Amino acid sequence: MNVNLPSKTPIVGDDAQIDWTRIDTGLEFNGKKIVLPGEPGEMPYQVAIDTIERIAEAEAQVYAVTEHVDGLPWDSAVALYRAMQQIYGVVLPQSIPTWFGPKPPTFLTIRVGVGDTDLIQVPMGSMSLPGIKKPVRVGINYAGAFIAGLVDAVFTTYLGEVEDIEREIEKLDQIALRQSASHDDFLDHVVQLRRRIALLRRWVAPNRDAIAPLIRPDFELHGDIVTSWPGMLDRLEHVIGAVENARELLVGSLDIYLGRSAQRSNDVMKTLTIVSSIALPAVVLAGVMGMNFQIAFFDNASNFYVVVVAMLVISIVILLLARWRRWI
Repeated sequence: MNVNLPSKTPIVGDDAQIDWTRIDTGLEFNGKKIVLPGEPGEMPYQVAIDTIERIAEAEAQVYAVTEHVDGLPWDSAVALYRAMQQIYGVVLPQSIPTWFGPKPPTFLTIRVGVGDTDLIQVPMGSMSLPGIKKPVRVGINYAGAFIAGLVDAVFTTYLGEVEDIEREIEKLDQIALRQSASHDDFLDHVVQLRRRIALLRRWVAPNRDAIAPLIRPDFELHGDIVTSWPGMLDRLEHVIGAVENARELLVGSLDIYLGRSAQRSNDVMKTLTIVSSIALPAVVLAGVMGMNFQIAFFDNASNFYVVVVAMLVISIVILLLARWRRWI
């Protein structure tokens, strides 16, 4: 084991006494022996004892270690708590002594899922870990967390507006499928939703210019603010994507309505075509029979019923043919 003291220029001379506190001195531990340095002179035993005492005090010194973890505040708290449980097994919260008595540990309840029971209680403050003498203190840097919370709350409001728009679009889909509203009412509703989406897009998009610089490598900001912001740009992109998705859903609703309108028009034209196909042969036959010319067929009055039966037979044949070809 080599121990080095701070290096300074030694005061050495014929009549000068060596100041060992100003020399980069190394004491070598070799088994049961302690080898004293011999340059620039022999170290006195008392100086060696003082050096060893300083080394012992340095090794016994307790240092406070503080580490900042970059991440969203609640995600980082849950990840740290689970990591301590996995490494140490047991994490016991402790009271913090204060001038006014011990302060009980604080538990932060964080939702980790969509269910009512998907909650986890993360202890904040002082806690004891197996194998570690001193308690470990855990906290959230609320300077950055406060700003991140405000921005996240704004993004959540935007997402709530998107959800309202999507519910309105679902109602439009039902109207388009049932054709339960007039053409003008449906288009007016579509135009209103389109304006809401465009306005929301204009509100959300400029936030990218404000948040994007925070993740640039050449952009430096105080750690209290940056630590809580790594996922904010992704969160913003998620909001913008939700707005774009709402716009696509609205376009899809309009396509459904137009498709249903076209199908309805096709059904009307199909009905008119079938009726025309049935009536046309009878009209032609009646026109021919009503021409002013004399033939023996007109001398027999009972032939009128023959013509009527022929009209009915032709109409029935056309109906059967349309049914067979699945036109109706």
